Amino acid sequence: MCPDLSAAADRFLTHLAVECGLSRNTLDAYARDLDRLATHLEAEGVRDPAAIRPSHWRSFADALERDGLAAASRTRALVTARRFGLHLVAR
Repeated sequence: MCPDLSAAADRFLTHLAVECGLSRNTLDAYARDLDRLATHLEAEGVRDPAAIRPSHWRSFADALERDGLAAASRTRALVTARRFGLHLVAR
């Protein structure tokens, strides 16, 4: 994961742990989803969180389906991406 995305993901995970009190297992699942998102964004040439556009979120959702993830896993990954995006906007 590139440094900018990695730092943003780390801040988000810290926020979830400290302010939201999520369990270790939930945080681990969020971290896996964020890694998947970062890999997708980097493949699309996005290295700076500020450069994420609506088309990147849509293409991530499409990629999850193409990758054959189960519906529950896709939903969790999209919830993670949405919460991460809202966190970025709030910052």
